[in-house]
Amino acid sequence: MSEIKLLQELHEMKTLIKQNYINDKPILTSKELEYYLGFSYSTISKLTSCKLIPFSKPTNGALFFSKQKIHEWIEKHSIQSEDDAEKLYQSYNKKRKSK
Repeated sequence: MSEIKLLQELHEMKTLIKQNYINDKPILTSKELEYYLGFSYSTISKLTSCKLIPFSKPTNGALFFSKQKIHEWIEKHSIQSEDDAEKLYQSYNKKRKSK
């Protein structure tokens, strides 16, 4: 096996280990959240400075993120597909007509 191929596989293994490590943690740092969500540091900074994303700052410096709250935040900001919106509209009309 060539040295380049070996280094690529080693990098892939490190990435998988890191993913597993982050997936098992209930609380993430800013750096881990970047990796977990695929957001840039700049995006996370903007979201936290505008208080648009849930975070904790217990040491008045380092930011921490509850994975559960991040998942809830993501779900809260989901956008419905056209099919979902149409179904909701039809359901609303049926309820309105039955009254």
